[in-house]
Amino acid sequence: MEKSLEKLYVSIGSFKQSLKSLFENYQKKNELKEQFDAYEYYLKCFHSNGIPFEIIKSTLNALNAEIKATLSKFVKFDVYFETDDNKLNIVFNKGNYPVPIENCSGAEKTISAFAIRLALTSLSTLPKTSLFILDEPAESLDENYLDAFLKILEIIKEQFKAIVLISHLKALKEIPSSNIEIAKIDGFAMIRDV
Repeated sequence: MEKSLEKLYVSIGSFKQSLKSLFENYQKKNELKEQFDAYEYYLKCFHSNGIPFEIIKSTLNALNAEIKATLSKFVKFDVYFETDDNKLNIVFNKGNYPVPIENCSGAEKTISAFAIRLALTSLSTLPKTSLFILDEPAESLDENYLDAFLKILEIIKEQFKAIVLISHLKALKEIPSSNIEIAKIDGFAMIRDV
């Protein structure tokens, strides 16, 4: 009887140890599941269709209104963002014929890009820079859109303290308050007195 009782105590001790081990493993599993769930949530949030996309979607109406307000001063077309599932599209609309921006001319894309940039600057809560740099911005513009672009440059001049404008177009030489002309002299690029 004593041996049976001893065996029973050993079995109970072994069972208690197994139970304790199972409980510890169960707790570890729950902790790991919590960490995994948190990591999975993190990945969903910062996926291209996560929080950044939701923030963009929530501001589209204001952004589109700002783009429209800018463009309506200069041209007879509109550009706006729309979402299709989890994709952001830029739509060009001229005379109620909406098309993807990819189908537009270089001039239309250039004007649209500047209107979008000005709208983003206007709506942004980030500190605004005082410098705006344009490198050959008007090379794709035809005469129909050059005037609109010059008006957009006037808005840019109002919003930024300094503008660096790199261009070969003579029409743009009147825009800056000062010019630096670079010419090729004896095979070298040199600053030429203006």
